[in-house]
Amino acid sequence: MKKIILFVFCLCSLNLLAQNKISKVILERTSKIGKFPIYQIEISDSGKLKYNGKRNVKVIGDFNFNLPIEKIKNLFYYINSQKINTLPNSYKLLSSDLPNTNLSFVNNKEVKSIKNITEGPKYLIEIASEIDKIWDETVRKEREDYNIDGPLSSDRNKYPSVAEDVGLSKSMPQIEIFEFVEQMPEYPGGEDKLEHYFKENLNYPTKEKEMGIEGRVICAFIVNEDGSLSNIKIARSISEKFDEEAIRLIKNMPNWKPGKQNGKAVKVSYSLPIIFNLD
Repeated sequence: MKKIILFVFCLCSLNLLAQNKISKVILERTSKIGKFPIYQIEISDSGKLKYNGKRNVKVIGDFNFNLPIEKIKNLFYYINSQKINTLPNSYKLLSSDLPNTNLSFVNNKEVKSIKNITEGPKYLIEIASEIDKIWDETVRKEREDYNIDGPLSSDRNKYPSVAEDVGLSKSMPQIEIFEFVEQMPEYPGGEDKLEHYFKENLNYPTKEKEMGIEGRVICAFIVNEDGSLSNIKIARSISEKFDEEAIRLIKNMPNWKPGKQNGKAVKVSYSLPIIFNLD
């Protein structure tokens, strides 16, 4: 009888552990002041990876991948070895100028969300870094198939680089262009002024407006050391007229506040979505 009771107890314990096992983790990086990368990465222990890039990242948009279990098993082993549920739901940032980094852990019964993990235990930062590493390796391997590292092939000749425009030699030494810097470039006045610029200057293409077509064009460009914009390209297209209007809007922008690394202004590659909405 005692053996039966012990067996049942063990089964119940194993079932409880399975229910409490974290099967999905979500990393979210946000920014109230618009200077830092804004994106979300979701990874499940079944190998599903979902990415959503919103602002100040090289890859903007939604992407789904299927990862080998071997690639992520150590991540989930490490997560489940920590006492996640004992942690507070939020930590206080030491400065309002810092970006927000949040993690959410999902099991069969509940979601444990923790805000501002950079002020929490070191292992939370390690988990976030590992998620970023998995994403970077995945997108680097798959970028040709998903075409997310530059303009669409059909647009490469339509919008040539500045060097090609002025006939510069391709053998000239390349100037370093950063993707992420300590102080990201910023439209003069910030995000509110940028939204106002689009609202006041966007001309909706007539044909597309009559047909009720909406969507989002993504422009990629370089913010130079003096804040001027160059190498303007279409990274994601809707139609030729939408693309032309997006290029026009970017070209007519005032100089931006340049990005800085170690206190020095540098060239920074930047992607910006331009939304065409009839509402």
